[in-house]
Amino acid sequence: MKNVLLGSVLLLVGCGSTPAKDPVTSDNATSPAASAPSGAAKKSGALGSSSNASAPTAPPEPPKRERIKMYNSCNKPVRLYFKRNGSDLQTSLNTSTHTEERATDGDVIQLMDDSGQKEVDKITITPQMNEVVIASGCVKFEAK
Repeated sequence: MKNVLLGSVLLLVGCGSTPAKDPVTSDNATSPAASAPSGAAKKSGALGSSSNASAPTAPPEPPKRERIKMYNSCNKPVRLYFKRNGSDLQTSLNTSTHTEERATDGDVIQLMDDSGQKEVDKITITPQMNEVVIASGCVKFEAK
């Protein structure tokens, strides 16, 4: 019975509650568990400030990107080359077309010439990007 009550006292102190008096023994008033400060006293700073109270908290991380929106405002179809971790992709995007491609932050998109052999422009996807637009001149990316 005494071990069960002592376990209850430790459990209550660990949760920040104050233990009730033990009806079997009255020595828990002098036990270390009974003299430990409650969670409320720790939080209020009654016994001093906590070392992690002044630690800066990092802003929450944005969700990991899985796709990027693409738009071709050029007056002709364009060839694109996606350099991705694991699998690259060569594709084309027709005039005035919206699409979404699988991509993550750090992936590179290259705008290729008509033959698909020479890079005209390239852009690296960043967390701030919502959409990549092929500008009307057909030789430049714009990040939005």
